[in-house]
Formats: sequence, C-alpha cells, structure tokens
Amino acid sequence: MYTVIFKYRVIKGREKDFEKFFKRILFSKGKLRIVKGFIKFQILKGIIGENFTLYAFQYYFDSEDDCNNWINSTWGKRVLIVCKRTDYSELLESESEGYQIAEVIS
Repeated sequence: MYTVIFKYRVIKGREKDFEKFFKRILFSKGKLRIVKGFIKFQILKGIIGENFTLYAFQYYFDSEDDCNNWINSTWGKRVLIVCKRTDYSELLESESEGYQIAEVIS
C-alpha cells in the first residue's frame, strides 16, 4: 500500500468552503473511486495559525505506480492545478510527501 499527502494552507474562516470545493472536485461523478488502485482518501485538519488552517489530504493506493499514474494522468494533474488556484488556499508543494506503508496495526 502507498500513501501520498498534499498539504494546504487555507485562509482562516474559509475552511468549509475549501472542504466543500475539494470534495466536489475529487468525487464528482465518482471519478476518484474508479482510479486504478485507489483505496481511500482522508482530509486531516491540523495546525490553526493566526491567519490560516493547515490541511493535509491523504490518498491511499495499492502501489506507488498506481499513485503516480493518477498524479500524472490528465485528470490528476487538473485536480492538483485547480486545487492550488482557489481564492482561499495555497498548496504547499514543498511539503507534498509519498510513503510506502511498512506495516498496518489494528
């Protein structure tokens, strides 16, 4: 299993708009659910600064190849471009990270 995390800084007070926008883009017509190897997606809400709230969006795929295929697909590129051009958020590209999941304990 492979996970990739994209971090966004969202203008304080615009968090709900951002969440709604991002979910609409990702899940319109079930697009993300039909991506090969897609397992699940999580929105993590983190540090709240004076002027922003930090979000991490975590995607899970069967493999790193499945993840990279989505990111490099026309639709994946469009999602990432659109989401970093909102009026209320900034994609922190230097903080995007991918990980091979070593172990799951439940």
